[in-house]
Amino acid sequence: AIYGMEHLFYVYHDAPAVTLNRYVENGAYWDSESSPLTPGALETYVEPVIGMDEQGYLYLVYSVLNVSAGNSWLRARRSVAPWDIASWTNEREVAFSPIMTSFSPQIAVTGSSGGGDLKVMVTYTDTDVAFNTIVGDMEQNGDWVGGNPFSGTGPYNVSANLMNTVDVLGPDVAYDAADNLYVVWADDRDMLNRKLYGNFSDNGGVTMDSLEEEQIGGVEDVRQPPRIAVGDKEGEIAIAY
Repeated sequence: AIYGMEHLFYVYHDAPAVTLNRYVENGAYWDSESSPLTPGALETYVEPVIGMDEQGYLYLVYSVLNVSAGNSWLRARRSVAPWDIASWTNEREVAFSPIMTSFSPQIAVTGSSGGGDLKVMVTYTDTDVAFNTIVGDMEQNGDWVGGNPFSGTGPYNVSANLMNTVDVLGPDVAYDAADNLYVVWADDRDMLNRKLYGNFSDNGGVTMDSLEEEQIGGVEDVRQPPRIAVGDKEGEIAIAY
C-alpha cells in the first residue's frame, strides 16, 4: 500500500491475475476494485507490489508463472495516468527464470519522468539450481510506453551468492529523503537461524556491491520478511521484523 497525494492503494493476487483499489482521502471513499490485467494462457500473476513516483504514476511489479512451460518471469507496468488503477502500459520483462519460481519482488520509486530524475528500483530473489541471491536492478528515466525490456544498471548482486538450501525472507527496499537506497532481508546462511542483513547504495541504486552487505545488529531468529520505512531526513530509516 502507498500513501501520498491524498490516495491510498492496495494490490493483491486474485488468481490468476491481480486486483487493485484506491482510497481517495478528500472524498473519503474506496473506488471499485479493478482487475485490468489479463494473463496469457496457463499463466498466473503472483506477488504483486506497487510503487508511485512524485507525479502520481503507479508502477506494478509481479511474478508470472507459466504452468505449461514450467518457467517464470518478473514483469513490470506503469499506469497510463497518475493514480489510475484501470489502465496500464504494456508489460516489460525485468527477469526470466527457466524454472517455476517466485521472485518475491519489491519496488522503490523516486523522482518523476516529468522531472527527468525518475529512478525505479526492483529487487528480488534470483533462484537457480545452485544459489538463492538477492538481486537488484535500477532503471533511470526508462521508456514505459513501448513495452521494451527493463533496461537498468543491473542486474547486480545485493547479497552474497547463497546456496539454494538457504531460507531467504524478503527482500524489501526503500529510498530515503536524499535518494540513498536501502535493501533488507533475512536468511539462515549459517544454518542456525535467520539473521537480518542489509545493503546500501549512495548513488540511488546505480551500483551496489554485494561485498558491502552487513548483518544488522545482533538480530536472530527472524520469523517474517523484514520491512523498511524511511523518514523525512537523510538516513532516517526503520526496520520491522
